[in-house]
Amino acid sequence: MAGQNLAYTPNKTPSHAQLIVLTATSNHASFNLANALSPWFGGSVISDFDAAVDESFGMVTR
Repeated sequence: MAGQNLAYTPNKTPSHAQLIVLTATSNHASFNLANALSPWFGGSVISDFDAAVDESFGMVTR
């Protein structure tokens, strides 16, 4: 996925901020995929969960 290794630097311990960015990016990509499939899973539940995850990371995505 685009931006997957954005904050990753080999041979170096990632900072806490980098880990948060990597986790948020990875989770957001996963939930975007879930949203794409959401018609099969009841739609709004996954969308609401995606919004809650974004909010927990302080990201404004909409």
